[in-house]
Amino acid sequence: MHLERTADRLVVKDNPFRFWAFYCTFVFGGCLLLAMALSSSVMTLQLGVSVLIGLGNILGGLLMLKREPASMVTIDRPSNELRVQRWGLAGRSLTRFPLHQVDRAIVETSEHTDGGTVFRPSLLLKEAPGAVPVSRFWYQSGQRSRQIAEEINGFVAGP
Repeated sequence: MHLERTADRLVVKDNPFRFWAFYCTFVFGGCLLLAMALSSSVMTLQLGVSVLIGLGNILGGLLMLKREPASMVTIDRPSNELRVQRWGLAGRSLTRFPLHQVDRAIVETSEHTDGGTVFRPSLLLKEAPGAVPVSRFWYQSGQRSRQIAEEINGFVAGP
């Protein structure tokens, strides 16, 4: 995640390129497997298994690309608002909140499917249920997520 701070504005951007490149390998690999299976004369069972594996890879990669869009969170004092912009495979979205609704930034934790803890910074709003993720990506190290949360909390507290 990248942080830009001025006297009146704090912008946090994530950089999902590495994640997206990894997810695209599943899509491209699935397409390659489908092309190879359909272009050669294979037995019916082999063709069926190849098609299922290829489609599974394609759908899994597309699902991950859809679930984890890029994010840019802007805390803007002059306009007195918090903007959460997301863009990716499913399109673009922009959500705005009044700045006074920001309670504080926290670091959410979750268990990774392979074991261990993953982290992401999120914002707690005063009148909204649940947390608003600063990034939709979960990170293996909590250090950067804690730094981002501390920076947001310091900025929201005022000069």
